[in-house]
Amino acid sequence: MLSIKYILLVVGLSVLTTFKTFGQKNKMYFREPKVLLDFGLSANAYKGDLNETYSKWNGFVHLGLKLNRKKRLNSQFEISFGKLKGQNLFLTRPEDNTKTVNKFFATDVFSVNYNLFINLIKKENFAVYLSQGVGFMKFLPKDESGNELTQEIDTRATDEDYNTNAFQLPTNLGALYFFKPGFGIGYQMGLVNPLTDYLDNISQLGEKSGNDNIFRVKFSFYAPLSFEDKNKRRRR
Repeated sequence: MLSIKYILLVVGLSVLTTFKTFGQKNKMYFREPKVLLDFGLSANAYKGDLNETYSKWNGFVHLGLKLNRKKRLNSQFEISFGKLKGQNLFLTRPEDNTKTVNKFFATDVFSVNYNLFINLIKKENFAVYLSQGVGFMKFLPKDESGNELTQEIDTRATDEDYNTNAFQLPTNLGALYFFKPGFGIGYQMGLVNPLTDYLDNISQLGEKSGNDNIFRVKFSFYAPLSFEDKNKRRRR
């Protein structure tokens, strides 16, 4: 439901405020991590022809390598995998009665991203950022019985076919906070923006125009792999 999305937005803003408060109170020096291992868990909601709103949530796992060397711009390499589902029992039957549009889909998703982070606020132990990424995703929608919908040609318009590989342009707003040993936590929310209308196997026979999309809320745990040179610590 949309209300869930609003609740997650409020939670996100609360987390950002809390992180900022902690960052302002922490006046002691510590070695700022510069290269981090990012392990994340996320809740993902699909919107498309089988879901008009971001209302059905599924889990993803993320593993990344994040660079934290610069004050304003940093980057990250990330791999992600998880599952998406959607269902619309009230999807209308197409006028061509020889076609039977699927009313359910489930797909495993694997993706690889390169993300650029723009820090809006950057302290030694705290940051608020916007990120824009470019990546590649692999998906394969299936029906309730586990059959590949790509092979079910009667679920799509005549001569309609598609590729189960697609580019994606994820956009996110997030925050991270580092504790004294260099370990950290993060919160991020945004849109995956896949460049495909076939996550649910439906396009021409669907009721919605435009690409499918995924709203994602991610929680991260950071482990330091390297630290700043102690002689270059920034003083507050």
